[in-house]
Amino acid sequence: MQVTVYQLRQRGKRQDRASKDQAVCGYLKMTGTDTQNYKGHVLNVNRKGEDGSPPDHLLPPLYDPKIGGLVNFDGKVRIRFIGFQLTPDGCAVVQEWVCDIG
Repeated sequence: MQVTVYQLRQRGKRQDRASKDQAVCGYLKMTGTDTQNYKGHVLNVNRKGEDGSPPDHLLPPLYDPKIGGLVNFDGKVRIRFIGFQLTPDGCAVVQEWVCDIG
C-alpha cells in the first residue's frame, strides 16, 4: 500500500507538529519476524525496487505496531500507528507514524 508517513516523535519525544518536509513516501509493508532478540510484527516503509531488487527501507522499522486510531491531521483522515524503533546506538524508543494512504 502506498503511503506518506510522518514521524511524530524524535528519539521518543513527541514533537509539536510533524513537518511536511520530513514526510517519507513509500510502500507500507508488515512482516513477522522471529529472531533471538525479537519475535513479533514489524512495519516498514520501503522504496519499491523497479528492477526486482530488494526494497530499500526509508525509515527505521516500527516494531510491535498497533493501530492508534484514525486521526484528523491537517484536515485529512489518516491512520496512526504506535510502536517502537531502535536508535543507532541501540536504544528502543516509542514512535508514532501518521500514514496518509494513497
